Amino acid sequence: MKTLQHSFHELEFNPCMNGVQAVRRFDNNYGVSVVQHTGSLGGRQGFYEIAVVKFNDKGGWRINYDTPVTNDVIGWLLPEDVTRVMNQVAAL
Repeated sequence: MKTLQHSFHELEFNPCMNGVQAVRRFDNNYGVSVVQHTGSLGGRQGFYEIAVVKFNDKGGWRINYDTPVTNDVIGWLLPEDVTRVMNQVAAL
């Protein structure tokens, strides 16, 4: 089995709403959207929220609520939790 090594520290955050967002695409056309803002789960307390996303052939993406990783967004995450979920998504 191939070991995947994606890390929270590779994410490039940009301003989003009143906080930040990073979107990362993996080779399998899945990816993650990681946010931290006052509307995200745990954002006011400094935690991150992650959503599994699916990219289309034009580079656009939508949140995917039907994966083995989760059927919703996942909040209240520390950076190491984001890394764990990133690797789960990359392995789909």
